[in-house]
Amino acid sequence: MAITLGLNTALSGLLTNQKGLDTISQNIVNVNTKGYVRKVMTPESVTVAGIGAGVQQGALIRNVDQGLLKDIRAQTSTQGALDSSQTYYPRIEDLFGKVGSSTTISHQIQQLQSSFETLATQVNTPAFQSSVVQTAKDTTAQFNEMTSQLQNLRLEADRAIHDTIGTVNQDLANIFDLNQKIVRNGAIGADVGDLQDKRDSALTDLAKYMDIQYFERGDGSYGVFTQSGKTLVDKGAAVLSHVATTITDSWMTAAGGNFNKITLSTSTSTDISAEISNGQLRSLLDMRDTVVPNLQAQIDEAAAKLKDTVNLVHNRGTVYPTQSSKLSGTRQFISPNNPTLNLVGIASNGTVGTTVTADGSATADSTHLLTSLTDTTTGASLNITAGQTLTLTNGTGSNTFTVNAASTLQSLQTFIKGATLGGSLTGFLTGIDALGRLSITTNGGTAPADNVTISGSLATELGLATTVAAGGGVAGTSIATAKLGYSPLPAGTAPLPQKMWLTGNDDTTIAIFDPSGNQLASTTLRTIMTSTSYTDAAGNGTSLDISTAASPLGVKITDVAAKVQSWMRQQSYQGNLLSSASASISTGKMVMDTGVSAVTLAFRDQVATADGSATTDTRINFDVDGDSKADQTVSGFSNFFGLNDFFVKTVPNSIQDSGILDQNQTIGTARTFTISDPSGQIGNTISVSAGANLATIAAKINAQTQTNESSILTSSSLTLNSAATFTITDANGNVCAPVTIAAGATSLTAIANAINGVAGATSAVAKAYQTGPNSFGLRIFDSRGEPLNVSITGGTMSSGNLSSYLGMQQTQLVQASVVPEGSGYRLRIRQTADQEMFIGATPDTLTPPGSILTDLDIHQASVRAAGKIDVRTDIQGSPAKVSRGAVQYNTDLGKYYLSEGDNTTVLGLGAAMSGKVNMAAAGSLYSGSYSISEYAAATVAQVSTDASHVKDRLDYETTLGQSLNSQYTSLSGVNIDEEVSNMINFQQAYSASAKVISTLQEMLDTLINIMK
Repeated sequence: MAITLGLNTALSGLLTNQKGLDTISQNIVNVNTKGYVRKVMTPESVTVAGIGAGVQQGALIRNVDQGLLKDIRAQTSTQGALDSSQTYYPRIEDLFGKVGSSTTISHQIQQLQSSFETLATQVNTPAFQSSVVQTAKDTTAQFNEMTSQLQNLRLEADRAIHDTIGTVNQDLANIFDLNQKIVRNGAIGADVGDLQDKRDSALTDLAKYMDIQYFERGDGSYGVFTQSGKTLVDKGAAVLSHVATTITDSWMTAAGGNFNKITLSTSTSTDISAEISNGQLRSLLDMRDTVVPNLQAQIDEAAAKLKDTVNLVHNRGTVYPTQSSKLSGTRQFISPNNPTLNLVGIASNGTVGTTVTADGSATADSTHLLTSLTDTTTGASLNITAGQTLTLTNGTGSNTFTVNAASTLQSLQTFIKGATLGGSLTGFLTGIDALGRLSITTNGGTAPADNVTISGSLATELGLATTVAAGGGVAGTSIATAKLGYSPLPAGTAPLPQKMWLTGNDDTTIAIFDPSGNQLASTTLRTIMTSTSYTDAAGNGTSLDISTAASPLGVKITDVAAKVQSWMRQQSYQGNLLSSASASISTGKMVMDTGVSAVTLAFRDQVATADGSATTDTRINFDVDGDSKADQTVSGFSNFFGLNDFFVKTVPNSIQDSGILDQNQTIGTARTFTISDPSGQIGNTISVSAGANLATIAAKINAQTQTNESSILTSSSLTLNSAATFTITDANGNVCAPVTIAAGATSLTAIANAINGVAGATSAVAKAYQTGPNSFGLRIFDSRGEPLNVSITGGTMSSGNLSSYLGMQQTQLVQASVVPEGSGYRLRIRQTADQEMFIGATPDTLTPPGSILTDLDIHQASVRAAGKIDVRTDIQGSPAKVSRGAVQYNTDLGKYYLSEGDNTTVLGLGAAMSGKVNMAAAGSLYSGSYSISEYAAATVAQVSTDASHVKDRLDYETTLGQSLNSQYTSLSGVNIDEEVSNMINFQQAYSASAKVISTLQEMLDTLINIMK
């Protein structure tokens, strides 16, 4: 029995030592296997009934310090982030250039300054003029290229996020699979050490991409979570999702919803981007959403200030001896040809003194020709043709108007108001009201002797072939053009015409010159506005107050154009009146033309009206919504209209930003404001309460500007073959009774009128609008700011039906968001169709008055300035159009003149670029006073500093990682010398156990032999 027990004991020793040798062999062959952890087999003694019975294999121990491993994973996350950053920063530094390098944007701006200064020495040298233009083009091209490359980096980062998330998902799936295997093998007592090694490797790899937390459960599996507690691995592996964008632009932000979210399958509606605080994903998110956007904001600010600074000075100047007879502005206004914005209603009986014009301007417009008039009730053409007449006759005299191809309603009204028939009749008044009704009213005279007969084929077509009593008799008809046929909008939805007025005693001299630079005539803006010798946009010789003393404040932009035109047409050159001179708002921009190429038009801003007053930049108050409250203040008359800009931005001003503010910034006073684009006011007047923060204001804007928009249509008139029914609903059901539009000829105006006039209380508001020739639309929105659904049934047309023709769609024409930048956040308001956008605010009664604009420093955004800045096209083609001189005053002659050698303006351009400019906070740079090149240099220096900082941190983290890994390897890695030593020990123990067995074998053989 003792021999048998001895054999069993020796055999256990043999087997246990064999397992020890197996473990050592596994350690040795995996000495270079990444992630392999050294295993240690610890023998355990075996006892039976308290008596030793040999040895057995104990636990196979993985030699791991879990605390050290957590430190390594945390360091891996940090190094992963820095590794990712280091792949981008050298490229950014190459793009911006080294400090002091001749390739930097700051150096290029200095070159532009130098080219202006060189031109000032010889203003008429073509080579120097060309050098200025070429250097300016190089500067804008570098801004454009920097923007393009920065946005490409953002695009790359977003795509890298997509790719990295794919790798993360593989790691999560791998960890979950290993969890399952570890649990199963552990349950049956199988070795799980190698599986745990693989899981540890997967966790460490995952930590490189994002920071995580994890813990071990009782069954040996790991639960893995984000730092905020979102589940990554539990009963299954979560799947992260992100769809990379295909395009980026400088205004796009993740906060504004322009980049797709990173979501988890366990919480699909939540963006977890903000919860990732380390690792490659964090670096890529920061590169896309913070680092590059901040740098973009800084070069946008530099480009915007360069544009504004140069344009202000350039607009002061002249290009003499080059002739400049036509000046085209760059500032976009709401088109005065949009009747929903600019027609002023009069009483239907043509009340004295309430006259208006058809088109809001003093010039004929192709969309307001008499030959295009239609009947408001039927939409049918009035069939007015050239040659038709309208005659006014009384007992004393007769006046006749004859239609020609260029005749407009303006022309007809001017004729009527200027008609003189004699007798005691003193004249006529005429107007067109908001419903398109033309009224003629007699002024003075005694009935019946002075009664007036209206006759002629034109009168017949207009429905005015009648007799009108003297002394206030009225003749009226109802007419329309495609632009005039509209219904008055509910109160507060139709902004009034945009206005301007001057500050203090500031004034602007308007002068015309012959080819020798001699003055042909001059006046001032205040003079012509107050003079009754020059007609306004209504064709009336009215006196308009453009000063701050006016009540109400402001004159219409169209009246400014009309008065300038009227003045120019009364001047002459070589004995001929400048009858072809014009000034008007064309496609929303000011255009002034003397009508004679040899006659130059120029301006001189002054501190007062008197001839020769000292120069200054006239301070202009701009009222964008016609409420006689200043929404913007701009320096320089020509600069205000952009009549002689050097730099242009090739996209509309469709984005407005607040200053950089604290995210929780609130307004202290309740505010109201409107948002408009070329179609007029978008949605409702927006009211925000005191205490509202940026997010609340953004949400209010988005709610109050949501609309339902039709497609852009080429005509406002249409014909239905069958009746159509509009059903307008919100989330709770119908907001009004169904609206039926009868079969037959109709118009967008009639449809809007029907919706607005529906019986019973309704919050639905409809508006027909026009944004340009042959460009019409229908807008329906809710006065409460609720989203509406508009469906149309019936209404068959010659092709399709009314629903498909209108194509009504829920639309968010304005998007407001709170976007991070630098040390804070901006409120960003964007016209989503990239149209010019205007924000008109109601100020309070404080001094100075405050509004939402001043509370939040809302202004035209600099964003996109660097990517879209360019030199004015005609200057590129003709460098002689660079401003060099200025309008000068000869005190001896008492006249203004232009001088060929004058370098006043080009000297000013060089001085302006070298001088200090108030730069707004942008990106990581705070507001302050810099020259433009200094500001650009500060950005270059910042890039260099940041790039160096990232490299230094990466070097440190790399060293730290090596140190941590060295500690880990010394504890958990395989040491060949140690393993060989242990192998010898196990080998000797194995041999001893074998010797015991052989000895017992001999003893057993001896006993057997004795038995024999």
